[in-house]
Amino acid sequence: MKARPIGLDGLPRATSTSTAIADRLAKTPTVRGKVIDLRISPFGPVSLKCVDVVEPIEPDDGDAVWALSRPGDFRRGYLLLGGTTALRIVAATLGVPPARGVRALGAYERGIATASIAGALRSAGSDIVVSLGPRTWRGDGLVRLVIAGDREDLAEQIRVDVAPAWLPTQDDPSWLADAALQGLDIPLHVDIAQTTLRALDWSRARPSDAIVFDPEPSRDKNRDWNARLTCGLFAAEILLAPDGSATMITGFQHRGTTIARSGIDVAMPKEGKNMPVDQSQTASLTMLAAAPIEVVAEIGRIMMRADEVIALRPGSILTLGSLRPNTVELRVGDRAWAQGELVDVDGQLGVRLTTVTSAR
Repeated sequence: MKARPIGLDGLPRATSTSTAIADRLAKTPTVRGKVIDLRISPFGPVSLKCVDVVEPIEPDDGDAVWALSRPGDFRRGYLLLGGTTALRIVAATLGVPPARGVRALGAYERGIATASIAGALRSAGSDIVVSLGPRTWRGDGLVRLVIAGDREDLAEQIRVDVAPAWLPTQDDPSWLADAALQGLDIPLHVDIAQTTLRALDWSRARPSDAIVFDPEPSRDKNRDWNARLTCGLFAAEILLAPDGSATMITGFQHRGTTIARSGIDVAMPKEGKNMPVDQSQTASLTMLAAAPIEVVAEIGRIMMRADEVIALRPGSILTLGSLRPNTVELRVGDRAWAQGELVDVDGQLGVRLTTVTSAR
């Protein structure tokens, strides 16, 4: 093996923008950690896993480089194989012992390896095309996927330099198949009402206090309930029947904060000897005391697979089971704040607090 000195002056300079792109993609589960099962003709089934996303650097002298392209896309990508791996592919295809040492592929050997790579891309369902002839490598605007195989005869890591736009993101629905295959479950909350408290009221709430969800009417257990199915920042309106079935009324939409009157009425602090002297600080405290805190009344939650959630449409029927409890959980954001019992307050839906979480 021939060793060559590393000239630091010759290393490419990574820009902050391109480095940030590689770092972002390295944190994306649809890129880093992605496993692809394909078939490479000399080896049979092979499992490849993306183990890292880094800035591309110029290939070594012993690397075999292929240009990659996609139909209708002017950009180029590159596939880099270590010399040992490339020679093993050729030897396995020809059924001969692998070559000793590392050397460049001849034209005939390169054609054999190219055919194997093209077949592997087809087996993976990719639209990427591999070029037979060698191309000059240019890494501008590309990111490098470092890929490891699950076979000892593919011990060298494979490097793929591609444009970031070629890679799937969370917005690409192709990830749903993997999510369903891995049994990814999504929590959905079943909410019946929401209101907004002032921060001061929220901080002073104690057991036996009542919160009125105005203008929500009191609920009859023997009738259908209007409810909301929430998933993070998105929500859909549903109609919850007494038998536990629910009908989707709307699709999921980004939810806004609904300002409603609270049944807790705590007087705002007045000036006194214990108040700060600094007027700007007093103004800030007054502003924070009046800041809105959204409180949601949740009667239950369900788990659904990612592909099941994405398939929900208006008119879809869900089986939620028994969700008519006397007690509900009050949630602030994604955190449980209190528990209470449903009560009627002059015809309006109310919750009388039974327990309040001390850690806020």
